[in-house]
Amino acid sequence: MRVSKAPEVRRQELLDTAMAVFAEKGYETTTMRDIARAAGVAAGLCYHYFQNKETLYRAAVEQYAARCAAPFLAVFRRTDLPLPQAMEQAEAAWRETLEAYPYRDYFHRSGSEIFHQQLNFYLIQELLPALTAYLSRRKELGEIQIGDPGAAALFLLHGQTALAEAPELTPEQRLQECKLLVGKILQ
Repeated sequence: MRVSKAPEVRRQELLDTAMAVFAEKGYETTTMRDIARAAGVAAGLCYHYFQNKETLYRAAVEQYAARCAAPFLAVFRRTDLPLPQAMEQAEAAWRETLEAYPYRDYFHRSGSEIFHQQLNFYLIQELLPALTAYLSRRKELGEIQIGDPGAAALFLLHGQTALAEAPELTPEQRLQECKLLVGKILQ
């Protein structure tokens, strides 16, 4: 029997299902039919909400990036928070979420490097406005001496992303290097 659901509910179900199927099968081998089957709907319904597999994947990754960014956004949106406290809270968020991301293995496995770069792109898009506003406020208060807060935020996010992926370092070493470099840049 067909179950009628509100469009936003159905769209969200498709996004959630798609991300799970992509993580299980990989992007290349996943079809819209696979996603529809896993969601228990007709393949045509997937096309009703998403033009093709690429647009569905993009929407799913954008949403996943927003979920991954949320703990850090909560820190950066607190422009009243002095830098040392913000760094402590960002570190705590990182430690709490390190293993908690449900699709972490998909984005970190060999052969998924391009997809991981796409995720990083969307993460940076999510975080950039809040980090820019945070750094702008810290600059206004004289806490940090930087030229352009937006450029600094972009530099920090891209640098942190690259360092966070250094396979030769343990997660703890990555964190310590990030803290050291962020501290030096924002001094």
